[in-house]
Amino acid sequence: MEQSTTEVPIPEVPVPEVVPPETLAVCQQANMFYKQAQTASGISRPLKRSLLERTSRIYAAELQRLTAAEMDKIPETISSLYRNRGMANLRLSDVVDALDRNEEFRVVTHFLKEAVGCFSSALIVRSSARHTAWGMCVEEKILDCFELGLRRGGKEG
Repeated sequence: MEQSTTEVPIPEVPVPEVVPPETLAVCQQANMFYKQAQTASGISRPLKRSLLERTSRIYAAELQRLTAAEMDKIPETISSLYRNRGMANLRLSDVVDALDRNEEFRVVTHFLKEAVGCFSSALIVRSSARHTAWGMCVEEKILDCFELGLRRGGKEG
């Protein structure tokens, strides 16, 4: 009697990402500024805006610094960098203080556009492990951007 030699596929075990130390340090610094902007009680709107702008710039600089080959090795980290930069820009749209309504709308729209772009990039580069709840949360943030844009655009000045 012949035995079947059907191959059983071996499931892929995800290999943990090895994030470069400089990227970890940058992320820790940006996260610290973001948390300060979110949790400090009595913080002024200009200081909150400054902390969030710094956060966004740090993430943007790190995304620019990394090569495509480096990014390919750490898709979860890269998707988190994009998502976190998106969150900073979304929060920035809440702390805009402009002299007139048109300027406020222009600045809010800029931050929301940046946030949507970052959230979209996070969804594009995410690893297959992030196609579940993580991705749905990011998709919800995109919807939040559109809702906030509609609300802020409809404000009477």
